[in-house]
Amino acid sequence: MPELDVLIIGGGPAGLSAALCLSRACYKTAIFDSGAYRNAEALHMHMFPTWDHKDPKEYRTAAKAELLDRYGDFVAFVDRRVTSATKDTDNGTFEVVDEMGEEWSGKKLLLATGVKDILPDIPGYEECWVKGIFHCLFCHGHEDRGQKSVGVLAIELMAQAPMITNSYVRNALQFSESVTIYTDGSESVATTISGMVAGIGERVKIDNGSIARLIKEPTGATVTIEFTDGTKVTQSFLVHGPRNEMDLGFAKDLMLDKMPSGGELKVTSPFNETTEPGCFAAGDCGSMGKIVVAGVAYGAFAAMGIMNKALDKPFAIPMCGMENTILQPKYLSVLKREDRNELSLCQAFEDMFNMTTTSGKEGRHDHVEIDVVGKYINARLTQFHPFMVSQTDYAFELIVGPEPRWKKFNTADLCFDLVFAETARVLSGEELCQNPEYIEAIVDYSKSFLMSGFMWPIRPPNWGPIRNWLYWLCTWRLRRDIKRAFRFIIPLINSRLKELEATGNNVEGADLHLDMIQGLLTMNIPQPEERTPVRHAHRVLHMSFAASAVSSALMMHTIHQTLMTPEYVPELRQEITNALKEHGGWTEKALLEMHLLDSFIRELLRMNPPSVFAGQRTILSPTYRFDNTLTLPKMTRIAFPVMEIHTDPDNYPDPLKFNPYRFMGSEPGSERMSAFRITDKYLAFGYGKQACPGRFLAIRQLKLILAKLFLGYEFQWAGGPSKGPKKLSRQVVEGQIFPDLSTEVEIRKRVV
Repeated sequence: MPELDVLIIGGGPAGLSAALCLSRACYKTAIFDSGAYRNAEALHMHMFPTWDHKDPKEYRTAAKAELLDRYGDFVAFVDRRVTSATKDTDNGTFEVVDEMGEEWSGKKLLLATGVKDILPDIPGYEECWVKGIFHCLFCHGHEDRGQKSVGVLAIELMAQAPMITNSYVRNALQFSESVTIYTDGSESVATTISGMVAGIGERVKIDNGSIARLIKEPTGATVTIEFTDGTKVTQSFLVHGPRNEMDLGFAKDLMLDKMPSGGELKVTSPFNETTEPGCFAAGDCGSMGKIVVAGVAYGAFAAMGIMNKALDKPFAIPMCGMENTILQPKYLSVLKREDRNELSLCQAFEDMFNMTTTSGKEGRHDHVEIDVVGKYINARLTQFHPFMVSQTDYAFELIVGPEPRWKKFNTADLCFDLVFAETARVLSGEELCQNPEYIEAIVDYSKSFLMSGFMWPIRPPNWGPIRNWLYWLCTWRLRRDIKRAFRFIIPLINSRLKELEATGNNVEGADLHLDMIQGLLTMNIPQPEERTPVRHAHRVLHMSFAASAVSSALMMHTIHQTLMTPEYVPELRQEITNALKEHGGWTEKALLEMHLLDSFIRELLRMNPPSVFAGQRTILSPTYRFDNTLTLPKMTRIAFPVMEIHTDPDNYPDPLKFNPYRFMGSEPGSERMSAFRITDKYLAFGYGKQACPGRFLAIRQLKLILAKLFLGYEFQWAGGPSKGPKKLSRQVVEGQIFPDLSTEVEIRKRVV
């Protein structure tokens, strides 16, 4: 039995890409290719630079030849169909049997089998498929642009998901003067879709006739629709996305969960490991983005995941325009004994956002910001509590209002505004915390700060000094928002400095005001240039972003999850009510007794951490020795794979399932854990000596906001409970995880 590092089932773009990456890393692979491809009928592939509008058969042939010519020692092609794939539970290896009965063994398994389209049972549909019926207007359509009229078939899956039909219609209008939607006799589908396309105007029509058959005409992509009443209409082409299904009968003994649609496997981002540990998926069977170039990308990501997990070696990945070395979890213990002058979190943030370029030396991140939270704010959390309660009430009053009527919000805007307004009291003081203009200013700053960070990677690194100049030029909005916020912060800092000068005693001055500004002004900072009002003002802005951006995203995840699983709301409300009754209102003890809410938040952070990676550090010492086998040089950026750790079945049973009781301590073998508690299996707030010191404040603030929200308000998807998205889209940008920013909700004061 041949024993290899990786067995790849599928010889399409995803499988070929994965094999190339693995071969480059000297891993031995076998690609099993049955010769069946989803795009077998397509004459051209598109959106692939250098291969656009070329025959996919030519691409597969060239890729195979390249692999065999250059990497023949590491890759083998087996042009046979796989009949079974199993896992040896004793040693964790995978065994594959091909149609000739030959057995193969591999340390890891990659499924790149693609999907097959399940065509509707309409006479003539199959003959028109690809030639006159297009499933994707990025893959097809451009060559047939400039038409008078085209058709969209709102049948089967597209009838069940009218949002998809609406998207197809709007795309089709780029290629044609008019579009007709065909519902095949469904009045309900016609009614739903007519409301969605009403704003487009006369360019869109709906035909409710029952379809008898489709006829492919000899010219171009033209298709004639014949209805059951005998009438006919001819369109330049038709658009329809049929249902997909995976052919994984050979893998029936593996623990592979599917997504609700059934068209792809459930995988974890970014490396696409399936629910069967050690088995990965790439291409159409592991992604909703079923296009060639996405298959190539996901094949490469799956290969990286395999290299990371299979053979337990560090690997490099580009992030924020720089190479980052991703370490295995076994190295986490290093962060518990680290010296921040050797492994620096501050330098890692500077590398990520390049604040010196955008804001000058006074705008860089430093350890003072970490120390003021750890030594000043955390020591006064009990004193802050009553201020936080009153500020939360103010935030809801300001943004949502007191009226018991539905008010619509973009979910992201609602969460940003509530969280920033709530955190303003602790960070910026009583003078600014209820100033709507200031709150608006720091919200705008935080948005532009985030966007400026993501602009840095797109500046070509080989442009040298001009890269920084271009980056500075493109981030003008950030500097505008800094100046706007400074108009509020710097006068306050100057006023506080005069007050402290009058007291002549910084020890007593530390408690003249309870907020982070006072903490900064009374810290022992030896260097005079680090104590200027401008320097402190930058720190206030940095911490406003850090304290609020992550909490805003988590609040969005909470609202989304609650609306997807509303059955937990009554129990949460009951727990909050009981805690308030037992401890006499919104006291600190009452908040600490809300254990289900704590577990709910921790589980959301486990499944939706702020970043794909955590424990980011930059090496500042000449070299850093991790163990006898790993030493890395100065300025190497390291990080750890959070999603792999958070979704590892060895760490959490059924890791892809949301379980709000997971950290209640009520299940066998579990213990109660607060959302801010860090372990080597839970890295939402980092790890080690430089783990986020603000997590204690952040969880208190978030629990307070959510408890007020659950108890005092009702919320639903905009338009009603049934109007929510079928699937939420989570975006990963430069390693940062963002919730679906497009959703809308309605909220109103709850009448008890």
